[in-house]
Parts: sequence; structure tokens; C-alpha cells
Amino acid sequence: MKRIQDIDVGLLDRKKVIGDTSTPKLLVKSLEKMEAKKEDIQLLYQAERYYSDLSDFRDRAKRVRKYVRGKQWDDEIDDPDNPGTSITEEEYIMNQGKVPLKQNLMRTLNKSLSGQYQSNPKKSMVLANKRNDAKIGEMLTNTLYYAHQINHGQYLDARNFDTFLQSGLPICKIGYRYIDQLERPDLYFENINPRRVCFNTDIIDPRMNDLRFVCEIMDSTIEEVITAFANTKKQASMLRDLFLDPKTYDMNQLQGLVADTDDSLDFYVPTETNKCRIYEIWYKKSIFGLEIHDPVDGSYEFSEDITAEEIEAENDQRIQAALRNGITDVALIEYNERHSLQWYFKFLTNHGYCLLEGPSPYEHGEHPYAILAYPLQDGEVWGVLEDVIDQQRYVNRLITLM
Repeated sequence: MKRIQDIDVGLLDRKKVIGDTSTPKLLVKSLEKMEAKKEDIQLLYQAERYYSDLSDFRDRAKRVRKYVRGKQWDDEIDDPDNPGTSITEEEYIMNQGKVPLKQNLMRTLNKSLSGQYQSNPKKSMVLANKRNDAKIGEMLTNTLYYAHQINHGQYLDARNFDTFLQSGLPICKIGYRYIDQLERPDLYFENINPRRVCFNTDIIDPRMNDLRFVCEIMDSTIEEVITAFANTKKQASMLRDLFLDPKTYDMNQLQGLVADTDDSLDFYVPTETNKCRIYEIWYKKSIFGLEIHDPVDGSYEFSEDITAEEIEAENDQRIQAALRNGITDVALIEYNERHSLQWYFKFLTNHGYCLLEGPSPYEHGEHPYAILAYPLQDGEVWGVLEDVIDQQRYVNRLITLM
């Protein structure tokens, strides 16, 4: 909604209306309060429940990944020699004096499909519906190509395609941050490990329109946390006290460049002792406000801050200004009251302290995650390669018997 002092009086003529752009919403800092609210703790419990509900999916995705890596005799079975205990199939075969042979068909299939994907790269294009907007579409196409280029998008897409084949749940996060190599803020996107993400598990729409809760589990050093959330030395000191100042030189006891860190992920406690646990939570919240349509710029917006009295006062000013300029058909603001679901975000610690919160700062009003759940048939998600496990086991058993 535009104020009378910010618009050309000539635009009040309904016959001469043109469009304009709106300003982005501002973020809300809440670091100074530094208290664990009941609603934030409940939000954390809700995220923990969703994370627990996705345990079966994570186990199946882990099994597929191990098969692709060649660990195809690691399924556990009951030990016939020691009732009540379990051993892996590899140990059982070796106890019988045989060699657990395998021929990795799944890795070959994964590489073949990934190679086909990379050898046929696609370029995103913006197509204009109107001929007069063709130049704008070309400009936006070049902008997309630029964003893809500075983020090494071709490589990221290839790795996310591997995630799609193995788990059926590739996730990408799109945002805006300072890029050191460019020495300026710019569009930034990255792949997110699905083992570190949870969401409402009752989704059934393949378009993800029924998504209403997303939580990402992040482990960062104390220096990274201070850089992201502290604006003053006092706030930096508060964060060090809150996280007990974990030292960056403390090392965890896990092996490097392996999947053990994420496989042994605990919801509340970071696996690496030199990291701080942060949760980025996006959720839909029902708010009451006004749905506003301004014919001056053709905009539709929903606001809980603007009142009906303010809109009526603005319309009165428009009428007076239009009459002074000989305009009889005045473009007035239309509005109605209703409830609306809006995306909000919070950055929480593992103790429920809120570091940052506010409504979605994006013009589209959504969350920053691009999630593909495949095939989402009857609410179930699985990777393409999961269908090949039985054939892989048949081949391994056959060559072992031979």
C-alpha cells in the first residue's frame, strides 16, 4: 500500500494505473533477551518428534548408501551359534570358512546415471508470456546463469542428483550472504544433507504444498556463531557464555572424511566437541490482519500492522487529491479482514534460547529450502537405487555359492 505523499496524483486515475515494486521485510533481533521461552522449547520438542519420525527413512537411505559404497554384507542377522545376539552377514559367511564375494552393480548404475545427467547439462531459462517482456526474460535468464556460475551449481546439482538416486530426498537451500571470493554479498545456494533436516511427516502432496514445518540441524564453531548473530562485543560475550565457549582446536574422536558424524547424529548434542548446535526452524503461523489490494500499483499484500482506519484515512486523502486535479474515477484501496498462514523463522540453541526470529524476509514469503520428496506415493519416500538392492543381493549370493 502506497501513501498519498509517495505517489503521483496522476496514478490515482484508475485508467492510468502502473505497477511498482515493494520493499522487503526486516528481520527481528531477539538476542538481547536471552531467555528460553515456553513456545520456543515446545517448537524444539516438535522438531525432535519429527526428527524421530524420520528415523526409518534415514535407516533406509543409509543402507542404500552402504550398498553403493560396496558394504553389501553388513545387514545384521540372528547368530545361530549364539541365540539372542546378532552378527553381520559378512561375519556369518566368514565363520563358515567362505569368502563374502560381491560384484557392485549399484555403484556402476549410480555412476552411469550420474554421468548421463552431467553430460547433458540443462540451462534454466525464464520465458516471458508477453512479447514486450522478452528482454526482461532474457535478463533474468542471464541472472540465473550468473547465480549458478558463482555457486558452482553444475557440480552441486550433480552431487544432489546422487542424493536423489540414493535417498529420494534432495534438498537445496537458497539464500543471500557475503561471499568471500567475490568480496560482496550475493545470492548463495548449497546442498543440505537430508539427515540433518526434519519436517512435518504427514505430507502427501508431491508439490510439497502441505509443508508447514522445516528444521535444519546445524553444527558451527563459536566463531561462526558470533559472526552470524552478534552485532556488538557484549552480544559476542553473551554467546560465548551461552555455549561455554567451545575451543576451535578441540577435536572429536571420529575418523575424518567418513559418514560416521552424520550417522551418529544426536538431535540435541553435537557429535563434534568443538561445535555449537543451532536449529534453523521455519514454521507456518496463523495471524489475523488485512488483505489489501492497491490498484495504484496492482499489489496484493497481507498485513497485521496496518489498520482499517489507516486505510480509510488514506482513501480520503486520495479522494481529496483527485478532486483537486479533476479526477472523478479514483483508485481506492480495497481491503478485508481474515486469518492467514505466514512463514516465520527462528534460530534456536539446544537449550531453547532464541538467537534470531521474524517473518519470512523474502518477497515470496516462503522458506529458503527447495525440497523434492520422491515419489511421495502414499506419503512414502525412497531412492531409485533402493529398488535394486534385492537384485544386488541375488548376484552376490550367486557368485558366493559358485
